[in-house]
Amino acid sequence: MLKKVLFQPIRDIIIDRNIGFESTVCGVSGETASEIFDYYAGNRVEFDKWAICESINKGIPLLKPDQKLFINIRSETFEHGGIILADIDPNKVIIEVSEVTEITNPVRDSLMDLANRGFRFAIDDFGVGFSNINRLILDWFKPTWLKLDLTLIEQVDTNPRIEIIVKHILDMCSELGIELVAEGVETKNQLLKLMKIGVRFAQGYYLGRPDDPKIIVDSQSDLQISGDRFFRL
Repeated sequence: MLKKVLFQPIRDIIIDRNIGFESTVCGVSGETASEIFDYYAGNRVEFDKWAICESINKGIPLLKPDQKLFINIRSETFEHGGIILADIDPNKVIIEVSEVTEITNPVRDSLMDLANRGFRFAIDDFGVGFSNINRLILDWFKPTWLKLDLTLIEQVDTNPRIEIIVKHILDMCSELGIELVAEGVETKNQLLKLMKIGVRFAQGYYLGRPDDPKIIVDSQSDLQISGDRFFRL
């Protein structure tokens, strides 16, 4: 199955600019990331290494000086010591570790090696698993980013209980020195509610879909939010 890497913007919704991009994989005929991963289920480590290399090679040139590239790495790849990232500026890359990733000894060793080399981490899919808080208190793993799962964001503007949860997670992140990103923002009302809560960073289809790097380079532009309007300049 033919595949390619696309990049989705992560947005500072307070000052209206991209602070980076997350890489994702899809099929050239429109297959989703989950379909691609299922297709390569028998060779996930090699596929993940390909995706990491493609993300680095095509993503780094997209970045302006103050932007970051967010890359997901699967637990199997950590397990097999497949993460090298040689000659990569660690200040350019944020490594996303899924909240459901099991921290085995090989995974821990890989993460510690990357941390010692200056790479920083994001906890992805926060809110869908059971080891969230444990990840935040490890003395050797200090994430600088936390990404709220879309299952929370999809109801943030309609469910007052979720709004309270997001507020408390934001307060916790502020106390710990962690930046919070809301994933899966798909509507104007979700965006405006997040802004009201005080969330600064977000990504989702409403802010920008995954796109080809050439298109991103040619069309990086600012977004503005004015009252109940959200539009591209």
